[in-house]
Amino acid sequence: MMRIPKAQIFEACKLKQEQIISDFKTEISNLKSEIYDRDVIPSQGDSSSSERHQVLLRYEQELEHLEQELGVLDSISAEKICETVELGAVVITDSLSFFVSISAEELNVNGGKIFGISVQAPLYKAMKGKKKGDTFSINQKQYEILDVY
Repeated sequence: MMRIPKAQIFEACKLKQEQIISDFKTEISNLKSEIYDRDVIPSQGDSSSSERHQVLLRYEQELEHLEQELGVLDSISAEKICETVELGAVVITDSLSFFVSISAEELNVNGGKIFGISVQAPLYKAMKGKKKGDTFSINQKQYEILDVY
């Protein structure tokens, strides 16, 4: 498998995270407008206002988490070459490829599929500190590490 430059993987991950944050900010803004409009013109028996406040609180908490993850991404050097599985490493296995950074869905970079995983993920814990040629298992599946960079 051809090595996808880490800088491109990093950039794809960061762009995806920034888009998710932007989408959440839009949703929060829309929800705040809805809540404000309903508070200004309350209707009899409108119990959904409380529910909307709860949803808004959950969205704001998720936004805070997403922004913390963006901070984790910003702490990673895309130029650093890793020899072991650690934060910032790209890990190529015999079946899947990972970018140890934040929990991200599948990233498509230069025709390759990379999955972002956080250092809290059980998968990361299973491969932490391993290097090229090592194996690890999770959920009764064994992986061989073909490359780390």
